[in-house]
Amino acid sequence: EGETGYLDEDSDDDYIIDGIEDTDKDGVYDVGPETDPLNPDTDGDTLIDGVEDANQDGEVDEPLESDPRDPCDPYLNANCIGVAVKLKVKLYGAMMGVGADTLMRDDLRAKDLIPTTEPYSAMPTYTNLENNGQTPLPAGTFDDKAESSIVDWVFVELHPSSAPKTVLATKTALLKRDGEVTSTDGNPILMFDSIPSGQYYVVLRHRNHLGVTTENPLTLSPVPTEIDFTGNDHNLYGSHSTTTTFDGKYALWPGDLNGDHKVIYQGPYNDVFGMFFYVMTFQGNDLNLANFICQAYNNFDVNLDGRTIYQGPNNDRSMILFFTILKHPENTALLANFIVTEKLP
Repeated sequence: EGETGYLDEDSDDDYIIDGIEDTDKDGVYDVGPETDPLNPDTDGDTLIDGVEDANQDGEVDEPLESDPRDPCDPYLNANCIGVAVKLKVKLYGAMMGVGADTLMRDDLRAKDLIPTTEPYSAMPTYTNLENNGQTPLPAGTFDDKAESSIVDWVFVELHPSSAPKTVLATKTALLKRDGEVTSTDGNPILMFDSIPSGQYYVVLRHRNHLGVTTENPLTLSPVPTEIDFTGNDHNLYGSHSTTTTFDGKYALWPGDLNGDHKVIYQGPYNDVFGMFFYVMTFQGNDLNLANFICQAYNNFDVNLDGRTIYQGPNNDRSMILFFTILKHPENTALLANFIVTEKLP
């Protein structure tokens, strides 16, 4: 055990001779470029190496052969570890006032209000399983980069298809003006390294918008799966789970200011009262004016312009009423106390 047999040219009986598996002939198995001459199933996918490399020449002849060094080829299994996704999404709050422009506004970035550490770990309605602490962003992340400028932080969750209400993994990420979601280092591929490949719901959430996911779980692997939440609404979970934008695309519903997965303008547990209390107690509002303008990064800023306005022109309260409650297709009676609910499994 531990050595190839000098009288046996195929020590592991995988139909590939040892000299082809150990390509550099140094007697040491090099993980990655070589298959293991002492292990008939190098990648652990239950297919022996000589079956995947059907002509036993040490090369992968696509599409007729699979790679005996890749546990995810030709099918997903327990040894196939890693999930990668590429996401696109728009926030309706950041689309308000853009007219025919297809890009979201980046007012929070332009006003230097976006925090350099993610905000979700401090929010009780989010469970961050990433365990990356409050790692600061690289220098220059919030520089003006035209359509690639940052709009805000977003939150990504993986829910297994077998238990769709369970959050298996999370990742905090950044959203650009064109809708592309990137990792904190700017990579458009979000990688969940320790998660086994398989069937998952990919949920995308934002701190004051309703979250969204796909209609059905997707087969995810280390090969990036692209998910465009700005596309056809019928491919999303639940009816009317997103709202239409001015350019005919789709965006997340704004107005979930307290993180309870609902947008409520009028009635018990409404989102508006929290906004009122925030404005009245805001530092600097010494006269307790309801029309005081709060300039800060907070969840009550519905249109993400860096200002929270409860009363007066362009107030955030009316944006919830007109752009979510009254706009929702299911609110046919145009009731102010209609509740818009997040559509997740």
